Amino acid sequence: MTIKAEVTPEGRRKLITIRQIPSASGRILARWGAQTVKTIILYADHVFSKKPRARSAQLRRNVGLEVRSFVGSTRVTVGTGVGAAKNVAYAQIQDKGGMTHPTVTLKMRRWAWAMHRQEFGREVRGLGLKGAERKGAAATWQNMSIYRAIALTKKSKLNILVPPTGWFSTPIKERTDVLHEYLRPASILTEAEKGVE
Repeated sequence: MTIKAEVTPEGRRKLITIRQIPSASGRILARWGAQTVKTIILYADHVFSKKPRARSAQLRRNVGLEVRSFVGSTRVTVGTGVGAAKNVAYAQIQDKGGMTHPTVTLKMRRWAWAMHRQEFGREVRGLGLKGAERKGAAATWQNMSIYRAIALTKKSKLNILVPPTGWFSTPIKERTDVLHEYLRPASILTEAEKGVE
């Protein structure tokens, strides 16, 4: 018995569309990843612009995107140390907060003295608590003691509590909802139909 079936142009179009679904999903994921990297960079600029002397350049320069396609699936990775981006050791502690234990070096002591002088000027230098009060700097003595304490500490390691900023996790949570919207079956079919002639 021979069955002869003829595929109509509309049926052929549907078959091609179905074959395009994995690559359409990959294109959607790649587009989402690129937009997410831009969002993270903008959010990092916003978060760190509120803090004086905070530097986000190293973080924002090293947020990367990697898209890998396998048979039937696509993996998108966004973060520091991904793709061509360098791994930033302090990215996670900046995002989630926590305790860090830096070694006190001569360079750190010089930095602390420089911050002390920059913040409070040379007129307070070497005056001690009573001299600073006479100069009207008593309100800033507590702040001054932070830099001065770092410069004069005998410890070889410090315990520093870093507050969470959410520079990475907050935009990722927001963008996850967008990803779920992009990966609805209707959205994938619409993207797959774009690849069909």
